[in-house]
Amino acid sequence: RFSVIYLPDKKEFFYAIENKGVYLNNEKILPLETVPANQSIVEFCGSVYKNLEEKKQCFYKLIGDNKLKVANLLHINACCIAYTNLAKGITDALIISTNKPWDIIPGEFLCEQLNIPLTYLNANKQVRLITLNDEIRKLIIK
Repeated sequence: RFSVIYLPDKKEFFYAIENKGVYLNNEKILPLETVPANQSIVEFCGSVYKNLEEKKQCFYKLIGDNKLKVANLLHINACCIAYTNLAKGITDALIISTNKPWDIIPGEFLCEQLNIPLTYLNANKQVRLITLNDEIRKLIIK
């Protein structure tokens, strides 16, 4: 099994091969390191309005007591970019809310090959958290 994500504007070509790793422009992406939650960036992906209630719950857990518990929050609607941000270590966690196979399968395979765990946040498995950071996982899954 393999997957490919190509971002022509950035001149970035990602591919993952089962049990062989993940590559960016033919350079292997090394295992990622985690940072403390207060230094991390969490990215939301997918339509702003899709699964809004579940995403709002995550958002409020990350800004408890009117103080941001992470370094920054981002939102992007382009799933392929969000997954590659996580694979490169630009972001530390991804909260994604789509089940469109063309949006999620290539990126989830990249993350799987990088051993980044996926956690479903709702019963219909439409909202997912993907992160290596246990602190962020604990903030969101309370």
